Amino acid sequence: MKTELLGFGDRLVKGAVEKALGGGNPAVSVLQPYFLPLAALAAVSRELAPSVEMRVDMDEHTSFRDLAAAAHQVGPVSINAATLLKGIYNGYAMNLHERTPLLPDDGVKVMKDSKSALIQAADVIGHFAMNHMFMRLGHMSKKKIARAKLLADAFGSDVDGFDPTGKATLSNNDFILVTDGSFTFKVAWQVTKPPSDPELMSNWPKDDGMLGEGAKHAREE
Repeated sequence: MKTELLGFGDRLVKGAVEKALGGGNPAVSVLQPYFLPLAALAAVSRELAPSVEMRVDMDEHTSFRDLAAAAHQVGPVSINAATLLKGIYNGYAMNLHERTPLLPDDGVKVMKDSKSALIQAADVIGHFAMNHMFMRLGHMSKKKIARAKLLADAFGSDVDGFDPTGKATLSNNDFILVTDGSFTFKVAWQVTKPPSDPELMSNWPKDDGMLGEGAKHAREE
């Protein structure tokens, strides 16, 4: 599946850039590594909120080149790669994932994880959640048990509610889905302080039951 998605993303970026700027444009190789992770983000954040923009911090990687420095000349006009990426991503998101947040001109930043609290949080939650899944599926090493316990200590009953049993199996260190669609990933708001603007408030996301008891309790307080 990953190979197919990568191929799709590369073809989409290549087609969009060459349609706008002509064949063989160097922007293609700059933008291709960015598109698949952004497309995946669009899929899990669809219907997150209406009419908002998002800014994305990406962990520094050798395949990511500086979007701000990669400028491309179209006649007398200079277009930087960040603007091209915004156009390709927003067109994709609006057509296939209604209501998913869109990118502004400077919507993607590539940086060291030490410079971004968001990247560090994603690394920690993803890593410890993975150890929770390993433990629930029977891989009971001391390190995995300890990391899963730390996650449970931090998030309490919200973690216990996620049980992969019967949805996935283990093959060495890989997860094998029992059936297509075993898991559905969803991004949700934690509403802590609604906006005072009545127009914004009318579209403010309501709790859809995905936030967990701990988040609800914190919000009520």
